[in-house]
Amino acid sequence: MTEIGKDIFRLKHIFSFIPEPVSALIRHLLIIFSLNYLAAGMVVLDLSMAWTVYGRYYFFWHLILIFAFIAFRFVLTPMLKKKSTKDKKEKKE
Repeated sequence: MTEIGKDIFRLKHIFSFIPEPVSALIRHLLIIFSLNYLAAGMVVLDLSMAWTVYGRYYFFWHLILIFAFIAFRFVLTPMLKKKSTKDKKEKKE
């Protein structure tokens, strides 16, 4: 989760169409909700109870977090790095 949070804040210019205060609030809330969801398993301190809690939510956040990690780390970041190096080359010319 912390890696996804880092990626979200590194790539904040993707969300530039949203005003900055609103975008920052949305990013913070998403990270807080995700951490609270994942901490539920630590609070109950029992694997069967944690499985029940997560099962009632259909492992929704687990799937979202896995998808977000893959999207940010392997799709968006390399794509934006290519674009930024291309823009730098064009500025030099």
